[in-house]
Amino acid sequence: MDQSVVFFFLHNGLVVTLIVTGIVLSRKNRLDQFKYNYWLNAVYCILIYSIVEGLRYDRGIDYMHHKNLIEYANNLEAYWVNSDKIEPLFQIINKTTKLLGLPYYLVFFLYSLILIIAIFSFLRSHRNVILYALPLAFFATIVQSENLIRQFLAFAFILFSIKPFLKNSWTSFGILFFMAISIHTSSLFYLPLFFICKYRERPFINLYVILILYGISWLWKAEYTLRYLDLITMIAPTKYTDYIAIEDIWTRMKFDGTVFYLVRVFCFNLGILILGYRLLEKYKDKKFPFFYNLFVFGSITQHLGLQSELIYRVSLLFYMFWFMVLSYIAYDSLTQKNKNIWIKVVSVFLLINSLYDCISKTFRFEDINLFVWNT
Repeated sequence: MDQSVVFFFLHNGLVVTLIVTGIVLSRKNRLDQFKYNYWLNAVYCILIYSIVEGLRYDRGIDYMHHKNLIEYANNLEAYWVNSDKIEPLFQIINKTTKLLGLPYYLVFFLYSLILIIAIFSFLRSHRNVILYALPLAFFATIVQSENLIRQFLAFAFILFSIKPFLKNSWTSFGILFFMAISIHTSSLFYLPLFFICKYRERPFINLYVILILYGISWLWKAEYTLRYLDLITMIAPTKYTDYIAIEDIWTRMKFDGTVFYLVRVFCFNLGILILGYRLLEKYKDKKFPFFYNLFVFGSITQHLGLQSELIYRVSLLFYMFWFMVLSYIAYDSLTQKNKNIWIKVVSVFLLINSLYDCISKTFRFEDINLFVWNT
């Protein structure tokens, strides 16, 4: 069978599995209690995700680099002279799997397994919106987790850490957060924003300020960012200054998005910003403001990231939480049967747009639709 056809069915079959699992886990009985055991019904989806994503081959810009990091785990200097830049926990994981004699593709399987378990563990505290949140979490992370492998392995531990953080379980949070930064140092950016978003429900004051900042971000030019390059170099750790020095890659990234794409992104973010703001008080007990404010910061910096790889990497950390904000928007407008027809229409548009982005991924060139059995 043609590899593109196999990829199409496996990828979209996974999407269907996530949707069905979300439906099952959201079902309630007459006493308004959830009907089915959470982990027992999640395990099938976890396995399918880990197989489809973990057994991919050469999909994502960093795949071959990480394949080599795994295969040269016990002698990294032979592959990469900058091996000292790899965080310790990530090296420990790779060295351990190498000592156990595991082939590289089982290590990728492990990376995927950790991420999907983290997503399910995180969403267990938000089971009321899991019907929407489970597939949306996949849509939000799928492309970037394939490209930025180590960063999204760290993101898994960030997801694990959020529940203890919001419940003031500082020991558990400290351990999990330390594990995240020991895999990818960029996780440190979460720390100040986590505290701001936890203790300030409206750090951006009101919706008008949010929309003004969002509008400005779309008018910002890469040249403005370059003026602050020296400052960034001064505050960045020494081991990362060589990234900044490669300006053509990190600070002058050329983005060739179509007008259609840019309009969709602008409207998508705008819709979530406006509809999400309405729910800050209503779902305060679900810690919704925490996720909304993380997304606001991410959406403001996201467009800047289309011109600068440095900003793009940082904005992704926060922008990913659009899936949580949209989940509550959809839950409130569709499941709770909001009577405002325009809110329903916009909510459906936002859901269709996110589904479109995911499904369009299946129409790819053949050489990046590979699985390990194609090699």
